[in-house]
Amino acid sequence: MKIGLQSRELPAASCQQPAGYRLRQLARGARAVIVRVLGVPDYAHYVAHMRAAHPHAVPLTAEQFARERMELRYSRPGAKCC
Repeated sequence: MKIGLQSRELPAASCQQPAGYRLRQLARGARAVIVRVLGVPDYAHYVAHMRAAHPHAVPLTAEQFARERMELRYSRPGAKCC
């Protein structure tokens, strides 16, 4: 019986990832957080949601989506700083 740390094998797929894979993954995550904090609308995410949750509904066009988000953002009186 051995006492101490046992070696663990990594799955083969994790060893074959490109060198910058983890960095790109972190960058994508950071971008997603910044976009959500700033309130930038994400049309691709909206379309994916509409297809998954509301397949019978026709999604807005990119222009309609952007206009609706801007109206929603600036129509609230307490949302402006000045």
